[in-house]
Amino acid sequence: MTLKEKIYEDLNITLRERKELETSVLRLLNAAITNKEKEKRYKLSKEKPELKEEELEKESQLIDDEVLEVIISEIKKRKEAISEFERGKRDDLVKKEKQKFERNIYQNNYLEKRLKN
Repeated sequence: MTLKEKIYEDLNITLRERKELETSVLRLLNAAITNKEKEKRYKLSKEKPELKEEELEKESQLIDDEVLEVIISEIKKRKEAISEFERGKRDDLVKKEKQKFERNIYQNNYLEKRLKN
């Protein structure tokens, strides 16, 4: 199972279990992955205009290393958001972002397992 499939599967599980915070994080990750794939597909379509739609779709799928890059990027964004919220004295938003890290939603199933490999 690829990392992308694992995230999607976990998203479905958190939806069924009504875990709002985890669902929110996984939706953000899923959207970021989708955006990165669209970006990759666009670049490929410009570089290789001879590719058919099916080939383009297949080649634009992110590999696990690319998905890891997206996850790391999202973690950096959340950390930056926390510091911005602190500067803006938005304690409610600081608390919400910190909860995501306290529960290790990002690191739990994705980063630790992949970084060990």
